[in-house]
Amino acid sequence: MANQFRCAYATDKYEATVKFYRDGLGLEVDESWDRSDTDKGTLFKAASGIIEVVKRSADESHGEWENHRPQGFTIVIETVDVDELYETLSGRGLNITEGLRNQKWGHRSFRLADPNGVSLYFFSEIETKDNDHDKNK
Repeated sequence: MANQFRCAYATDKYEATVKFYRDGLGLEVDESWDRSDTDKGTLFKAASGIIEVVKRSADESHGEWENHRPQGFTIVIETVDVDELYETLSGRGLNITEGLRNQKWGHRSFRLADPNGVSLYFFSEIETKDNDHDKNK
């Protein structure tokens, strides 16, 4: 059915957002374009998906989708070693909104926010009593 999963959003803070994902998080740029002042975008590789950031256009050339504000939205990225990632990112002055913690559902995780307030949740799976119980079902 699908060839690729993308999380796409438009921002008025395009340059700061690109810098956050590229330099702050260290995500690889898959593709970018700068066709005009109202047509800019960057695709970032994020695990098995893509985060697409486009500059919000003043003339609404991209249609209604870029004006819809997400609520209750979080980008979730699983990583092999969340402790190592936390250590790396915490030294970069990023907006960490929740420090490292073990979740009762079997994640060790932390959260941070991008320049637009979009929440990013990074985690690694850990063994918990609940996980062990679920595996035996």
